Amino acid sequence: MFKGFGKPKDDSIWIESLVKSRSLEPAVNLRWGKKEAQLTSQEAIAHAFGILEAAAAAEIDSCFVRWAVETLNLSPTAAMQVLQVFRQKRETDSLPSCTMNLGNGEHIRPDTARNRAKYLLHNAFSIEMEAFLIMFIIQDLERSPEVADQIVQEFRAFRGLQTDWSHQGEDGDRTSKS
Repeated sequence: MFKGFGKPKDDSIWIESLVKSRSLEPAVNLRWGKKEAQLTSQEAIAHAFGILEAAAAAEIDSCFVRWAVETLNLSPTAAMQVLQVFRQKRETDSLPSCTMNLGNGEHIRPDTARNRAKYLLHNAFSIEMEAFLIMFIIQDLERSPEVADQIVQEFRAFRGLQTDWSHQGEDGDRTSKS
């Protein structure tokens, strides 16, 4: 479960966003069964991307072992030994210069892609939160769409963001750029 309100019902991993009452700083509670940790938002982001990288590496490693067994006719044990050597090299050697083709003629380095992914995820959540805030202001606080838009613009300014309405979304809606 990636966001939670209330109490976990089992030993699932429970992640909950919060604001510290004294400092008003963001934090993330992470629970797994009876174990609990409180992370700063930056620590939580670092752990989340670490999990994503480990998951991607696990998939590549699994494919590598299957390939070694099925194509090179290695035993599973021998394939795992080759994987261990490969992992050691991957951890200690510097990466070769490589780029990714994004399909539109643009090539970027993997580290640039990871940074873009962090930026895109953060902004996707931010835009969704702002959309919910607009709905809340209009539906629950019964304010006009113009007032809701003004409040969100003030909130964006408070967060140090600027709005650039020159972009059109995929569905024709106006979009903001921070």
